[in-house]
Amino acid sequence: MKLYYHIGFGSYLYQTLTVASHPKQSDFWAVVVHHVSTVSVMAASYLLGFTRIGIVILLLHDCSDPVMEIAKCFLYLGWEKVADVMFTLFAVVFLVTRNVLFPYVIYTAHENSILEDGERMPRGYGHWVLFCLGCLWILAALNMFWGYLIIKIAAMKLITNDVVGDIREEDSEE
Repeated sequence: MKLYYHIGFGSYLYQTLTVASHPKQSDFWAVVVHHVSTVSVMAASYLLGFTRIGIVILLLHDCSDPVMEIAKCFLYLGWEKVADVMFTLFAVVFLVTRNVLFPYVIYTAHENSILEDGERMPRGYGHWVLFCLGCLWILAALNMFWGYLIIKIAAMKLITNDVVGDIREEDSEE
């Protein structure tokens, strides 16, 4: 688990440091905030000893990524029907893990971080727990935004029966 945590932290730290070198898309600032929030919550939770919840959060965020990359590969190969199936699978996995399970995990972490006397655990570090919870709710809001974009892509595909591509490129500032 510790190795997975370190790999996840390293990956998000790298993405945070290199995000400016990628082509700018309309959700550029959302991506920046996502990476900064992720690195912040991972570092704080690691230092506070909340690595179990950190692993759950990493797993929930990592589940849909390989499916999305596979869908893109099939799209680039011109295998539109397979790409559509993989995109549908990606959409379902993304929406369930990031827009249903993730907020539930945050709520559960919030409820279970309060001790019987009302203080947040670990004692004396309650403000850091609130910081972590704040970062997690920021991530949840961004996941909802991206979930909306995924639903928008799916709806456009159903209406026009055309491969839409990445709708974040519509408003890119190049």
